[in-house]
Amino acid sequence: MSEHPIVGGHKKVDLQEASKVQNYLSVVLLDFNNLRLINYEKQLVNGWNHRLTYKDKDGHERTIVVYEGHQGNFEITSDTGRKN
Repeated sequence: MSEHPIVGGHKKVDLQEASKVQNYLSVVLLDFNNLRLINYEKQLVNGWNHRLTYKDKDGHERTIVVYEGHQGNFEITSDTGRKN
């Protein structure tokens, strides 16, 4: 039985549980195949914030936050690797 995160707090989650968020990111990020997931956390808000930390092929860390709404829709809300 898995524990539910505290509202407002992040909880570290097993990397295997990130599959639905990673499926979304594989469609919207051009460089997704160059990233290796190293940390996954969830935060219960009005929906879920998924905070995923990756390492790229050069060893640089990149953190992406994806919001998941109640209807199962996803949206990237933060990306430390996003180029403006």
